[in-house]
Formats: sequence, structure tokens, C-alpha cells
Amino acid sequence: DLALRLTPVRYAGLGYGATVSFQERKLVGQSVGFFLEEPWTAPPELKNLQQPSMVMAAYRFVTENASRGLAPNSAEEALFRNVGVQELSAGVYLRLADRLGVSYFSRYDFTRNVVPGRETIGPHFLEQTFLVRLLSRCNCWALDVGVRDRYDTGSLDAIVQFTLVGLGGGGTGGNGMLRGSFGALPGLATAPQFRAQGGRR
Repeated sequence: DLALRLTPVRYAGLGYGATVSFQERKLVGQSVGFFLEEPWTAPPELKNLQQPSMVMAAYRFVTENASRGLAPNSAEEALFRNVGVQELSAGVYLRLADRLGVSYFSRYDFTRNVVPGRETIGPHFLEQTFLVRLLSRCNCWALDVGVRDRYDTGSLDAIVQFTLVGLGGGGTGGNGMLRGSFGALPGLATAPQFRAQGGRR
């Protein structure tokens, strides 16, 4: 396994990860990603509520049937047999003003899965999330409202989260959404993330 992270400046970074099988002499999987944010520092009273505009993208590849050495026709072999992973994650957060921001996060699957007896599943979005963040003038609360479309469940969910500074937050489907969106960026687990939640997928 190989992991590399490069952050030449506070507001930009690159990440790369790979797994190589010496037995099979092949690359089993790899991931690469980047993030870039504006070199803007929030006022002290907003540092736990607002963040600079940011864009990120990450690509992940895992070869077909990466779990080798399993007994043929066994339950384990059937469970771990797959067409591999070719996935692009991308997101953007736009700070429209000190007290307003919007974010968009998506995951796209490039693989084509042929299921016997069923129609072929071609490239498609796995998930898309759009959020609007509104901050109070007293710097004591934040409201996140948005929608999330998920392919696996076929559902379109509403997201509402209300956060009181110093007390945490409550709502539906939004806990840690902004931070979690960038948590999957390969090689950049400790990079600046959506800090708007203050502190998954």
C-alpha cells in the first residue's frame, strides 16, 4: 500500500493512494484527489460557523474481483465477487456572504454492471446532495436545509439541521453532512474540510 499527501499551502492539497499486488504483479486499486479553497480567513466570531469557498474532486479505482484466493463457488466468493469500482466524488462549497453559503456534493459510478436476468446497470450518480446554510446575526445558531438523492434507495430526502453554537445540533439526515462529504477524499483525511459543522459517508 502507498499513500501520498501534498499540501504546499494551507488552501490547496493533492492526495494519492494505491494498492499493488506483487503476487499478481498488478495494480489492484488507486485513488487520487485534490482540494482548493480561497485563501480567506473567517472573522473570529464566525470561525466555527463559516468557511472559505472550496472545491474538491477525487477518483477511486478498484480492479474487478480484487479479493482473490477465495474458494470457488463458496459463499465468500459469491459475496466478494464484483465488477470493481470506478467512482468520482466531487463537491463544492460557495460562501455567498459571511452568513450564507451553498454546497453540492456528488458521487458518480462509471462501471457497467451486467446482472443475469436483469437489465444492465450503466454509469449513474450514486448520490447527489445540495445544501443551503444560513447563519444568525448573533453568531449563535446555523440552519442547514437541502435535499439528497440516493440511487441505492431510490429516494429523494429532505435535510434539515439546526445547530446551536456550543450545544450541538438536531435535525434529519444532516448531521455532519458538510464535513462528511469531503471525508472520502483519498490521501487528504486531515486536510481542511467543511468546517461549517464545527466540530461521514
